[in-house]
Amino acid sequence: MKRVTLNGIRRRGLIHWKAREWWCRQRVHIWSAEHHAWWRTAAAGYTDQVDEAGEWDFPAAFDHVKHCGPEKKICFDQATSQ
Repeated sequence: MKRVTLNGIRRRGLIHWKAREWWCRQRVHIWSAEHHAWWRTAAAGYTDQVDEAGEWDFPAAFDHVKHCGPEKKICFDQATSQ
């Protein structure tokens, strides 16, 4: 499983992020290290079970969390169901 952080993307800048094109084709789960849990489908709460986690296209997942601050410690995990 591959993982990238929202803060890492911000540090590099979305335009200059070299892995951008690969990630844009991926399905991902959204992880919050602040809550030690994945976001549920439709961003309706959290779960510690990956099989209950929501799954999004990376661009949609990014849109869901781009407003989040660094305290949320958001990560995108490549979904294994690909």
